[in-house]
Amino acid sequence: MQIKLQKEALFGKTLPQLEEIVKELGMPRFTAAQIADWMYKKEIGSIEDMSNISKTHRQKLMEKYSFGLSEPVKVQTSVDGTKKYLYRSHTGKFIEAAFIPERNRNTLCVSSQVGCKMGCLFCMTG
Repeated sequence: MQIKLQKEALFGKTLPQLEEIVKELGMPRFTAAQIADWMYKKEIGSIEDMSNISKTHRQKLMEKYSFGLSEPVKVQTSVDGTKKYLYRSHTGKFIEAAFIPERNRNTLCVSSQVGCKMGCLFCMTG
């Protein structure tokens, strides 16, 4: 039986953490700022899209790290504007998030664990 190890996510790392990562991978320190700029300002969705970082350095990053964000498997929008997002976890099970617009505020409900027992009627995972 072969065990597949999950890669560590880059998204969510601070600049000092990214600096440590690029140092460990033998990359110039400024590469950390480039990575942060792509993730947090330009909002790209993959390491491959970081075009001002050399292909060699991107390959090194992809060997050890994942970007850390996944696209929803399913998105549903109701007539009141509520949006439900279904995500598949790395274990293959599902978690859900719901964006609920209201008159004076917006609510974001995040199922942070597989098998949430809240029993919300609108939830795809409950």
